[in-house]
This record gives sequence, structure tokens and C-alpha cells, in this order.
Amino acid sequence: MEPAGFNEAKHRILYLVSKLGEVTAMDISIITGKTPENSSMLLLNYHRQGLLSRRKLEGKTRGYSIRDRGLERLEWLEEEE
Repeated sequence: MEPAGFNEAKHRILYLVSKLGEVTAMDISIITGKTPENSSMLLLNYHRQGLLSRRKLEGKTRGYSIRDRGLERLEWLEEEE
């Protein structure tokens, strides 16, 4: 299935994760100004799409890092921009 087209939120989050290594929803929230809940849902969606890997940190906190598929999608998004 071919990606739908340029998605600004996806591009920004994948870019941030690729540069920072591992992030939490709170990290993304602070950097982007999105609510922690919104950031959490976006990260979870990108994890489910196979773009990010996820691991449990403390309590309910999850750490997300970019996968090869996420890097490929980021490159594709940058070409579409």
C-alpha cells in the first residue's frame, strides 16, 4: 500500500525521534506544544504502523525509537514536502 501523502505531524515526529534517539510522549509534547495525550496517541499510532519501536520505561511511560521502516517513511515524506 502506497503512503497517502505528506503528513506534517508525522514528518516532524519521525524527524525528532530520528535525531533524539529515544523519546517519550512528554518529550514530544514539550517540543511540539501538543498535549501529552495527543503526543501519546500519535506515537502509539506510528508504533502500530511499524515506524517506531517501543519499550516500557518507568510506570506507564514508554520510550519510542525509530525503526528502519520509520527512516524510510521519513525519507519519503521529505521527498513529498
